[in-house]
Amino acid sequence: MAVMLLKYALPFGGLCAAERYIINNHGDVLLGLGNDSKFAVPKAYGIVTLVNVVISGLIVVSLSFKVGEARKKYDVPLPKMQAEGDSDNARMFNCVQRGHHQALETYPQFLAFSLVGGLRHPFVTAACGVLWGYARKY
Repeated sequence: MAVMLLKYALPFGGLCAAERYIINNHGDVLLGLGNDSKFAVPKAYGIVTLVNVVISGLIVVSLSFKVGEARKKYDVPLPKMQAEGDSDNARMFNCVQRGHHQALETYPQFLAFSLVGGLRHPFVTAACGVLWGYARKY
């Protein structure tokens, strides 16, 4: 367990610390509430909205198109959400449908945490958004 924590948490923590150093020392802010405000939106926040809101929305839509194609391919008419039976076609359709449904189950939390986390760590948050989208590619 300790090896796994060192393998994954240490590089991620280092990336967050490096990003914070760069933003604090070299980053201008786009919006701040006064000169001494601790709340500021970094200029790099735009990448969070692009990747984690716009592109992830397109990914969710593309997953719905895959479900539509699978309905035709495996002959599962609407309004059935899942195919019945133990055939290979039923199993394959259910896998496609479940992938889309799982993405929809986690999407609101992903967006909320991305928009909040991007205020402090915009590059890491955008990178996590790319990883979220790549994980739903298949």
